[in-house]
Amino acid sequence: MASEITHSGASQEPGSASEITKRRPGARPTRLPVAYDTVLDEYAAALEHAPLSAETRRTYRSRVRMFLAWLADHAATYTTDPLAHPQARDWAVRDYRMWLLRDGPARRSRVYVNSALTAPDDFHTRRGMGKADIAREDLPRNAPRALEERARIRWLRAVEAHLSPVAGASR
Repeated sequence: MASEITHSGASQEPGSASEITKRRPGARPTRLPVAYDTVLDEYAAALEHAPLSAETRRTYRSRVRMFLAWLADHAATYTTDPLAHPQARDWAVRDYRMWLLRDGPARRSRVYVNSALTAPDDFHTRRGMGKADIAREDLPRNAPRALEERARIRWLRAVEAHLSPVAGASR
């Protein structure tokens, strides 16, 4: 299976199963510093042996690439390496979550952010560090109610009265 990670601009076979063929025309993977590119290569190799669907592996690679690109831009913020120290990892993932929600070029929904953080969790777990100890965004448990309880009961009774035979009518 072809990888999304290309070296020296090598082109993909038309119709290959790589992530590149699923992007819009002209889109390129986010560039990473060499050290982070090596880390992503190692993660992609570990994913190949994981019991995940091809689409999940592609999504995780892509989202970890995005996380690493963000980390490369913000590495100076951390006094210890977030890829090697659990506390720095937690701070970095927490900061990344807030960047996705508020500060990034495209603010993301809480549902997207929770989903996007599964990839860095998998990434850190496969590196032996475990999941980041951060809270996820609270999501509503139920759809909002359209009618208050009394109005709902009145509506249901009106429907029932309309559908039931007229009282006193002969059958």
